[in-house]
Formats: sequence, C-alpha cells, structure tokens
Amino acid sequence: MAKYNPIEFAEALRKEKVSENTLNSYLYDIEVLRSKIKPDITKITEEDFNSFVSYLNKEKKSPATINRYVSSLNKVLSYYRVNRKFKSIDKGDGPKKAIF
Repeated sequence: MAKYNPIEFAEALRKEKVSENTLNSYLYDIEVLRSKIKPDITKITEEDFNSFVSYLNKEKKSPATINRYVSSLNKVLSYYRVNRKFKSIDKGDGPKKAIF
C-alpha cells in the first residue's frame, strides 16, 4: 500500500481540472486529518475517523465543515483505491471495510 503523497495527489486533482480553491481545500483538510488522526492517512481506521467526527462535534463545528472533511477524506481514499494504491479501511482486528 502506498503512503500518502500530497504532491502526487495534487497532480491528480489538477488532471481532474478542479479549481485551485478546491485543490487547496482538499490539501488543507487532509493535512488537518493527518495531524489529528494519523500521519499516513491511508492507514486511518473507521474508529479513528469516527473519533475525529466526535471531536469536531464537541468543538461545535458546523455540519458543512464536518461534511467537507468527510468529502476530502473520501476524495483522497478514492484516489488511492482507484489507482490500486489503497484498497480498504483497516477496522483493527476485524475485516477491512471501505469507508466510502
């Protein structure tokens, strides 16, 4: 499984012709997720992400903000999955399950 590479991910987003604002938002969100959850975002577990969402709720973040983080995470994980660099979310001891 490949490790998250922000430069590679940004290049892929540019090929999709996303706006610079969207690209920067994705990259920012992923860096926040990496700092709050795990440095290698491709190793995030469902439990990790659920804890992060709980943290956002406790911080009184709006549903739109929470949805943006969900969208950003799904985008990066989808990129790794489509490019066969990432296949699933690790649920710990149980079976692996995709989060999206």
